[in-house]
Amino acid sequence: MNLGWWFAGWGYNGTGTGDVVLGSREIYYYNSGYVVNLNTATGATSAPNPPCNPNNVGLQPGSVLNPCDEYHYWSNHPNGCNFLMADGSVHFLDYSANSILPALATRAGSEAVTVP
Repeated sequence: MNLGWWFAGWGYNGTGTGDVVLGSREIYYYNSGYVVNLNTATGATSAPNPPCNPNNVGLQPGSVLNPCDEYHYWSNHPNGCNFLMADGSVHFLDYSANSILPALATRAGSEAVTVP
């Protein structure tokens, strides 16, 4: 397995996705089938049971015990996450910001958004 190379940014397909890059709607990582359960005692891997929900993307609550939560943004904070913005400021985004996350993640659409 090539994941975990923090200095190389390998990811599941060589692009860094699933390792050091996480898209605002990470459907490619989900579709890759690389989301797995890891038995830390044996090192064995298996598919999540039940399978991951393809709508489990973006910014929403998660758990370290759920392998399906590795391909979306979440935090141990109860209501959202801290995000570093391009101007160097840090903002806490509530989970309700999930709907505007793609607009915040790109300048390509020139979207003007109000952060909840």
